[in-house]
Amino acid sequence: MVACCGGGAALAAPIEPPGAAPAVPPVALEAPAFTPGHWAVGDGWQLQPQWLVAMGHNSNLRQQPDGVESPFLAVFPGLTLQRQQGSERQALAWRSEATHFGDSPVDSTLNTELSTDGLLLLGERSALAWRGAWQVWHDSVTQSDASQPVAPPDRYHALALGLVARLDPEAGADGLGWRLEAEPTWSRKRYRTRREVTTLADADVQDLSARVLRSIAPERRLGLELRASRLRYPGNYQSLDHRDGYAWAVLQWEPGEWSGRARLGAQQRSFDRLRPRQRLLNGDGELQWQATPDRLLELGWQRGASDVPGDGADAVVARRLSAAWTERWGAEIGRAHV
Repeated sequence: MVACCGGGAALAAPIEPPGAAPAVPPVALEAPAFTPGHWAVGDGWQLQPQWLVAMGHNSNLRQQPDGVESPFLAVFPGLTLQRQQGSERQALAWRSEATHFGDSPVDSTLNTELSTDGLLLLGERSALAWRGAWQVWHDSVTQSDASQPVAPPDRYHALALGLVARLDPEAGADGLGWRLEAEPTWSRKRYRTRREVTTLADADVQDLSARVLRSIAPERRLGLELRASRLRYPGNYQSLDHRDGYAWAVLQWEPGEWSGRARLGAQQRSFDRLRPRQRLLNGDGELQWQATPDRLLELGWQRGASDVPGDGADAVVARRLSAAWTERWGAEIGRAHV
């Protein structure tokens, strides 16, 4: 279990150009929690810095019986250069995470990411969104096997690219319509430490998803999502390479006081050799309640098969439940429990 509290600092408000209309008095605004300010840097571009700090306690760092626990201090600096033109957007971003565990310094990490994303309108009812990211990151779990010597978290480099193409055909007489989406993604992950072990976990992943959604209410969509996935482990001798197929029923709540998504369906895993085919129930969901502009509650769950590549490891079924509460106490101070 992890509990934390922290604060963020950024510019208090955007710098207004000369001759701008007077700002609305703060008492009349209901600004969302933790919204940073920005600098205008010419021709519609904005430079947005962010600095978050969190403190807390991790009761089991390595997920072992009677495992190590420690207080931690985490710093999250970030910088985003973005341009918004109507509904279209382009952005370049850098973010980093530096986490120090006071009672277990060997578990401390420094992560960084460079990314770009954007949204391009192709017509009145179609759009294309994209995102690319490069990471120098660390595994969050350092050593789940208590019989092995303690080692720092493994570091890896990752590259990912993704596109989402969306088409919203014209709505019918009842004002409700269809939404069609296609989403190809590609990612590559290569470890840089303990290569005698981590070479087994180097991975390449290609996904192709298609979604057909139908409005059933002004803020609700119901439909079907299909996904084909190909996973390769170039350095793994345990024949973990496989193709996965997914089919989900999907229910979406559009952003508002309540928002979220739920998926439930089937997953089939077909390994290239040796291992039997797997069929199992798969699903996930998330629900957000923006009770006030300063208070947010988040609930989540997930069930599905995943891989644990390594010496003697196998494919496993993972289950996850999560809950988070975020509250802003003031302009620059907030609290979160996970």
